[in-house]
Amino acid sequence: MKKQSYKTIDKVFKYEIEKIKASRFIGVAIPILTEEDVKIELNKLKKQYYDARHHCYSYILGNKEQIIKYSDDGEPSKTAGLPIYTVLNSYEVTNILVVVIRYFGGTKLGTGGLVKAYTKATQGLLENISFIEIEIKDVIIIKFSYELTKQVYYVVNLYEGIIINEIYENNVTFEISLNISYLEQFKKDLIEKTYGKVEFIK
Repeated sequence: MKKQSYKTIDKVFKYEIEKIKASRFIGVAIPILTEEDVKIELNKLKKQYYDARHHCYSYILGNKEQIIKYSDDGEPSKTAGLPIYTVLNSYEVTNILVVVIRYFGGTKLGTGGLVKAYTKATQGLLENISFIEIEIKDVIIIKFSYELTKQVYYVVNLYEGIIINEIYENNVTFEISLNISYLEQFKKDLIEKTYGKVEFIK
């Protein structure tokens, strides 16, 4: 059974392409978890590159129902944000913000030139990124009697689960984190090994 995971980044990456008609294009990739993170990181970049003409961007958030947005930040419609998103989406990544900062060099590039420039900057950035894979996990809480502890440990280890909380009272309560791909089969095996004497709280 294949583990479910997603591709993302865990640190900031920057990449600058060669000037195009004296305009500078600096790509920045930033890990994010919420739309509030996007606002914070954009504000930081706008302060850092306060003298730049444009801060165009795209971001993808979430695993299943993704949030996808992009902005041309003053460039002609669909010449910056959409090309950034198109490249970003082709990498099948999530929880990532890509900003391409432009210092205007005095010569207009035209719509086609802008699309090529923002595409090139994004491609150059993403080609030089070290991506990571993060497992998609869920948490399950179970309750069982003491004499079943050995059997429960066996099934937890079999599915590479991590016990994140243990409570020993009249019964034993385990809070377990495991890959969501394993969840249903884990429950079936747990029921079988404990003869149906395990209670699922969550």
